[in-house]
Amino acid sequence: MLIEATDDQVDVATGEILAPGLASIDEVWAAIEAVVSRQQLTAALEAIIELTPPADSDADEAWRAMLVGRFAMVRPFLPQLCEVIQFGATAEGRPVLAALRTLPSLMGRKRVTPEEINASLLIGSWRRLVLRAPHLQEGQVDWKAYAFCVLEQFHRLLRRREIFAINSSKWGDPGAKLLQGPAWEALRPTVLASLRLPEQPGTYLTRQAETLDAAYREVAGRLPANTSAGMGDDGRLHLAALEPVPEPDSLVALREAVEAMMPRVDLPEVLLEVFSWTGADAAFTSITGKRPGWPTFPSRSPRCWWRTAATSG
Repeated sequence: MLIEATDDQVDVATGEILAPGLASIDEVWAAIEAVVSRQQLTAALEAIIELTPPADSDADEAWRAMLVGRFAMVRPFLPQLCEVIQFGATAEGRPVLAALRTLPSLMGRKRVTPEEINASLLIGSWRRLVLRAPHLQEGQVDWKAYAFCVLEQFHRLLRRREIFAINSSKWGDPGAKLLQGPAWEALRPTVLASLRLPEQPGTYLTRQAETLDAAYREVAGRLPANTSAGMGDDGRLHLAALEPVPEPDSLVALREAVEAMMPRVDLPEVLLEVFSWTGADAAFTSITGKRPGWPTFPSRSPRCWWRTAATSG
């Protein structure tokens, strides 16, 4: 009713654009209350506000808020994580590593101000949980939520080796063993020539970026018509499960032929047969120290002389 009362109207028969039919707020309310009472509308809006998450919320806010209440789980090891292990970082990981090293100084304090944290690290629902939690007083931040925010990003960058443990074989710097200084300068022309890379990477990287951008745009343009792929509510690309490719008749026939050629005997029978031909059992020593003596059987089927061996003990 509000849209119809305030927007221009189009006469379907003639195509003529007409001015809004209602000119004042009182007339708009009168038209709305002819459909639903103001009390019902107010109650509906309150329910929507209560059920709808804030604009800066995300799907992870619920479990992140629950995580903040379990700070006791990380309190014992957090100071040691910052002091005992020597970490390094790339340019991307340095802000997170610096924030991690400040966490012990914030623990246990009753009042932490926004100036004492790195607010640029607050992404998604962490911003609300750290800066605007209901229990906070004006000018304070939730340092526990901030600690978990930093730890979450620390873990993500540690897996990507943007943050690394110095002198660690598994979690160390992936570029530590690369040639550097004079050694790299001496081999640089040879390496670049073998990889067909230019001396200056700017033009090459620009060309690769354009190729990647074109590929992304091509894929995005095909998504609306692709029934096997789509973007979910979580903002991620979801692909439908691939149906199994039917086996060709030639593969089925080959499998049946191979199975038909396989001997119908058990593995122990095959080993005993080979031992009787080659005497390979002489290379083994019994646990009792005696040489195993496999009986020699006349030429008969493996299954037949296996039964004979079992009967003779």
